[in-house]
Amino acid sequence: GTQGSLADLAASWMTQKQTFSDIGLTGNFIENHDVDRWFSSSPNWNTYQTALTAVFFLPGIPIAYYGTEQGMAAGDTAAGKDNNNRQPMWSHGGFNTSAPLYKWTALLNSARKRMLDEMDSNADIDHLDSFVAQTEIMSFQRGSALVVLSHLPVSEVVSYLVEVKTSHAPGTRLCDQLSDPTYSGRPCVTVTSDNSIQIEMFGSPRVLMPPVAGTGSLLVLAFAAPLWLLPLAFVMFAAWRWNRVLRVSDSCAIQELAPVVLGPQPESVLVASVEHVVATKDHGVLKVVAGGLGKVAGIMCQYHPGKLICVHPCMHEKDYSFAKHVEPVQVVVEGRTMLVEVLLYHRGPDPSTPGSPDVTFYLLDHASFRDRPEGVYPCPQTSVKALTFYSIWNQALARVIDRVKPGVFHCPDYHNAMSCMYLERSLPVVVMLHNAEYQGAITTQQFGAMERSALASMFNVSEQVLTAMAFRDGHFNMLQPIIKYTEACQQGYGICAVSRNYAQEAKQSHSVFWGLPEIRGIENCMPECERPEFAKYDDVSYQEAKGKAKRSIQLQYGLHEDPHARLFVFLGRWVKQKGM
Repeated sequence: GTQGSLADLAASWMTQKQTFSDIGLTGNFIENHDVDRWFSSSPNWNTYQTALTAVFFLPGIPIAYYGTEQGMAAGDTAAGKDNNNRQPMWSHGGFNTSAPLYKWTALLNSARKRMLDEMDSNADIDHLDSFVAQTEIMSFQRGSALVVLSHLPVSEVVSYLVEVKTSHAPGTRLCDQLSDPTYSGRPCVTVTSDNSIQIEMFGSPRVLMPPVAGTGSLLVLAFAAPLWLLPLAFVMFAAWRWNRVLRVSDSCAIQELAPVVLGPQPESVLVASVEHVVATKDHGVLKVVAGGLGKVAGIMCQYHPGKLICVHPCMHEKDYSFAKHVEPVQVVVEGRTMLVEVLLYHRGPDPSTPGSPDVTFYLLDHASFRDRPEGVYPCPQTSVKALTFYSIWNQALARVIDRVKPGVFHCPDYHNAMSCMYLERSLPVVVMLHNAEYQGAITTQQFGAMERSALASMFNVSEQVLTAMAFRDGHFNMLQPIIKYTEACQQGYGICAVSRNYAQEAKQSHSVFWGLPEIRGIENCMPECERPEFAKYDDVSYQEAKGKAKRSIQLQYGLHEDPHARLFVFLGRWVKQKGM
């Protein structure tokens, strides 16, 4: 119906995909003899068309209930009448092949059949590309079909433009298969150089596919092209005039940044984290560690190849006198300009150890950073104190990134992810997820207009930018800005997790990741010298060794032998962050 959102639909489908081993064998339906017919609660045709398009093009077996293509709705809904959901079709005018919805359903069925017919025999017919879901818009590509769904009723807006990503090559012409070609022709668009298209929407769904080879004529196209440009130009002007351009895939233009261009191995990598380990030459080792992230930070400083730049906030009761003061950076919180002190410490390569890293530390000092007696991470997350910490930290981090101009920004987890909203230049980013469950979302509180305005002032961005970049399903999410950045500037690539299982669970469980092409799992991302017994394995032999070890444990403890079963071994903090 008109309730809920397309993000809810995506979440429901992802749960189903996670539950069933073969999603293609499940049935997709929106109505049947035991539930009210669609039109009894939602008279808008476009909502039904959107729902049925999802039924036909999401993986699974599509089921269409008889009579709805004739516009049938439930009859008497009084108790004991079974809602008359099983009425005979002849009582509603019979089987009319000229009914508008019948014609549209035929187009939908034809488009799905063509999509399946064009798939390679060895292809995964249930694979989806470019999957993005928001409240009002959902898009995905299955085979050659690019599907764009809209949740906006026709009465709410005359027309609007939607920009979506596609895996079709730049220059490919895509035409809507659900528009009746005998009425006004089929609207077509061309894939741009960044693998995206803009398509005019009127509330109903679109299924865009390349034109069938051999149809039409060059002469007709030559005369038709100027005619297509006129309505397209008008729609683009109208969208600008009415400020009604929806972008499923945000553009780097939000921050006036250029798309990322990847080159050879970068000269330097900047990693930022709240936890840190600084091994000094004369003052021993300074540690601010809460878990595995702190250990990784220390290991990177020992083994990272090339130049490494580490940025960390100073911690209370820690002595940073070994570092020298350099030019501070400015941040703005609730309209107040503040200075954040910058301390610099450089530890060059060890001459006695060939290949040892060249590490430069930028240690940021501010009263809010030192005021963390409760632990390494400020809590609770919803407190003004904690949010102020993250605002100052992310703004100051962005200023340091702009100052030192690293080749790559390595962002572990959500604590530093909002810094991308303040960058003055684009650069490649790598996001490493260290937790499978908690992904930066404050789910304990819904933020209304008043709270959003206060947050925008606190984080020194407009309310519009904060809502677009850091809100999802009504919740404030500190990880989402860098996910949006990767989608806009590097086609969604660059997100990793510390294991394949973490990567799979995060991708399936958290809607913030659903639009990404992948989350890459890196198994046991430790240097070989730390675990020399693993140096002999490549990726294939490592997985085989894991399988043998699992079978050995299952035999030893009398467990059922199942190569796909997970062994539960817990070493760490028993908290929700760790997926408990």
